[in-house]
Amino acid sequence: MIRKVKLFIGNTLVELFIKLTKTAQLKIYNEYRIKYNIDNTVKFNGPGIKLFGERVIEISKKSYIGEYSFLQSDQWLFNYYWF
Repeated sequence: MIRKVKLFIGNTLVELFIKLTKTAQLKIYNEYRIKYNIDNTVKFNGPGIKLFGERVIEISKKSYIGEYSFLQSDQWLFNYYWF
C-alpha cells in the first residue's frame, strides 16, 4: 500500500514537471514569435530551440524548426560582410 502511494506521488510529480517544462518552452517560443515576427503556422518541434541576435530571422510559413536547433542573427557579422 505505501509503495503504491509513493509510486503515485512520484508519477504525479514527474507529470507536473513535464507540464511545467512544456509551459516554459511555449512561453519562450511565443517570445521568439514576437521578437522575430515568426508566423503562427511555424512549428517549434521539441525542446532546446534557441534563437539569438538583433537582426531578422526569417522562417517560412507552415515550416518547422527541430529540437535543439540554434539560429543566430548577428549584428557584427552583418556589418562585417556588407559594410
